[in-house]
Amino acid sequence: DDLSPNTNYIVITNPDNHLVPHYLEYLLKGFANDSIIATYCSQFVHGYESWQKTTIIKNNQKSYPHIDWEIYKYGIIDTRLELGYIDCACVMLKKQYAVESGWGDMSHSSDWSYFDRVIKKYGKHSWKLVRGCLLTHN
Repeated sequence: DDLSPNTNYIVITNPDNHLVPHYLEYLLKGFANDSIIATYCSQFVHGYESWQKTTIIKNNQKSYPHIDWEIYKYGIIDTRLELGYIDCACVMLKKQYAVESGWGDMSHSSDWSYFDRVIKKYGKHSWKLVRGCLLTHN
């Protein structure tokens, strides 16, 4: 563990995430109960409408389950503790659980794999939803 002994919580983010002012304070408020090991925001803005929806390509002949970059949009994603509905920067974990789980891989969905390991071991009941749209992911 290369983290400072004074570190109590971990947030993993990327340079394309933009956090709202006081982001840390919002997520820290969710730890009021000692049984909570992770907090996560209820929404985030994504730099395209979402892989959860289907984009109609401009020729209107086909639809594809991915983005048509010519109609680039921002959209709000309601987070869920499921693949495709959460970004790494949505979550704050207590340090001991973050270190114990370890990141694991560098695949596209590695953040979900990371969270899923923690959820499987400790349960969704140990995660606290914090109301608010706290970041933009481009």
